Amino acid sequence: TFHGTIFSILNHAQLLVKPTGQKVRDILSKLGLTDRIFEIDEDEKKFADILDTKIDYTETDKRITELRAQSIESFKKALSQED
Repeated sequence: TFHGTIFSILNHAQLLVKPTGQKVRDILSKLGLTDRIFEIDEDEKKFADILDTKIDYTETDKRITELRAQSIESFKKALSQED
């Protein structure tokens, strides 16, 4: 589920996610996509509402860019440290 969620986001798919673990919830939260979560105990209306709502990936792409920049800086910092 985690990797499927990641690939769906990177490919700008219109998705609905039933998270199986905390990693999926965390990435959806970081990317501002918690409205795409469908819990098993929710009704059909919520299911239909999620599917009927198109994702505007503009903000999500900005967040991905910011997270990538943070990761690159962390790697650079780690590589530049001497033992």
